[in-house]
Amino acid sequence: MAGHNIELRRPEKTLSLLDAAAKRAGDLFTPGDRANQSCIRAWAYAQVGDADMVRRAVGDAEDAFTRVDNTGTPNWAAQHVTEAELYSLTGAAYTDLARANNRHAEAAIERLNQALDLRGVSLARNRVLDQLSLAEALLYAGEFDEAGRVALAATEAAGDIRSGRLSLRFAGLARRIQPHARKAASVTEFVAAQGTVKRM
Repeated sequence: MAGHNIELRRPEKTLSLLDAAAKRAGDLFTPGDRANQSCIRAWAYAQVGDADMVRRAVGDAEDAFTRVDNTGTPNWAAQHVTEAELYSLTGAAYTDLARANNRHAEAAIERLNQALDLRGVSLARNRVLDQLSLAEALLYAGEFDEAGRVALAATEAAGDIRSGRLSLRFAGLARRIQPHARKAASVTEFVAAQGTVKRM
């Protein structure tokens, strides 16, 4: 539920769910659980603009990740506790911070590139989500042409994937990048393409 609420940009609800889970079942959580929850917590703090708490939560996530052992963990659970996912979620957090202060864009770009390198070609939907976050971070860094190129690559990679989460993220990026359409042909092309794509 916390992961669902963070995508819907409900940071207060996300944090209250994480706090409730920690209070009721904290002793039962594995290091992987703690790493994943700290990543989501970092993203929630980013959505409310608390950079200090983002850094603290990212540190907690990285610390917990060093103790993760996925031996015997079902694949559906293990895919949420990978190094790629760690960089993906924390990269998304720094991207949200960069909306208000572009000095965080560099950290976001670095983390998201790491996530994409680690993912390779697996988990297509998650890879597209990383590309969308990266395009947004590049936008805040003032790298308009590269932002458009990455956004177009995400559009192509999404193909026929049907996902409400992807639809929300594509729409959000298009809205944020559209004012910069005249700054790069790739941005103009991405914005135009979004008017013809249906993902729901």
